[in-house]
Amino acid sequence: MNLDKFKENICKTGFELEFRISETLRNNGWTVINNKYYIDDYEDKVREIDLIAYKASKVQDDFIIYTTLVISCKKSEKNLWALLSKNLDVKDPNLELKPVHIWTNNKVLNFIISHENFKDKYYSYIETKNIKSAIKVPEFHIFAFQEMDIQEAKPKNDSAIYDSITSLMKAQSYEMNSLIERNDKRPNTIYQFNLLSLIDSKLIRIHFEETNINASEIQEDNYIARYIIKKEQTFASIHFIQASAFKEKLNQYDNLHNENCLFFREHYNLFYTDAAINNHKNILFFDVFYYKLKKIILGYFNNKNNSIYFELHDLFFDKVTHVLQVNKHDCSFSYNKNNILEIYLHLPEHIFEKIQNNRKIKLETGKLLKNVYRYTGKFDFTDIPF
Repeated sequence: MNLDKFKENICKTGFELEFRISETLRNNGWTVINNKYYIDDYEDKVREIDLIAYKASKVQDDFIIYTTLVISCKKSEKNLWALLSKNLDVKDPNLELKPVHIWTNNKVLNFIISHENFKDKYYSYIETKNIKSAIKVPEFHIFAFQEMDIQEAKPKNDSAIYDSITSLMKAQSYEMNSLIERNDKRPNTIYQFNLLSLIDSKLIRIHFEETNINASEIQEDNYIARYIIKKEQTFASIHFIQASAFKEKLNQYDNLHNENCLFFREHYNLFYTDAAINNHKNILFFDVFYYKLKKIILGYFNNKNNSIYFELHDLFFDKVTHVLQVNKHDCSFSYNKNNILEIYLHLPEHIFEKIQNNRKIKLETGKLLKNVYRYTGKFDFTDIPF
């Protein structure tokens, strides 16, 4: 056998490309998973995504952030990829120009990314950094694509490009859904996803204007893809990159990971500036806070006065299940005119007075406020007046 022929022919497939890209990623500090399989939710059959790569960093011991790349690799010796574009209408109601795909099991981070202005804030922040095309609003509206014969310039079809796009979007959907299933195994994590379509061939843009059509060779472009996944319309940003330029473009994603860490650390810390008194925020941890506050109160009276302890037991515990209850109507927070945090408690007057004047309970409650809400200012207990 002439083994050189086997080597030459295997290099004509996309396997060599996958190897080169995965090695570039590893050499730049990315963890790489090759040829991961997933179940197509529409056709109910096994599919494959070429590469998944990620960088992970712990932020202030509070959470771990994963910047994740889902990568499709295609190779063609005969055909190039042509992206057909027109001028972008930024007011087009049928386009989502700032898609962001993020998953987290952290309550604070989920509050942040669920805010209606989050995508605008995230894109505005990224635009000021050295990210370039990794995340950006597209310059043009790519409305179609074609594989075209390099020698004869004849259109072929869009099957390879379409397959790359759909496999990326479906793989991303699968990965995000799988994170939900293992939610309790990796606490306090956040994943930010990016979709990359690499072509080991030439990449050109054919731009259509009212009176003119221009063709130009490019290294990359951004495309807003729209697809139906699990019977819902989904938008995603696809970063087309010529494979020969990938090593250079990867620096953008190195920078993106660093900026993700800085962005989410800043907004995570900002969350706590008013977490105790903002009703939309304090409710996230209210169950934890009030449950532990009841334990503090019960612990003190269990040692000092059994009659009050049993009275509190009747108030705090479910009479059927005997489980410590957390009733959101029995406690709340507010600031008074002296900027002192008031913790409202709905308790009998003779018990409330003992709690209000007890240094040990206040000391433990102060520690609890710091631990749950990062609040270190003055506070006091106040009886609910109605």
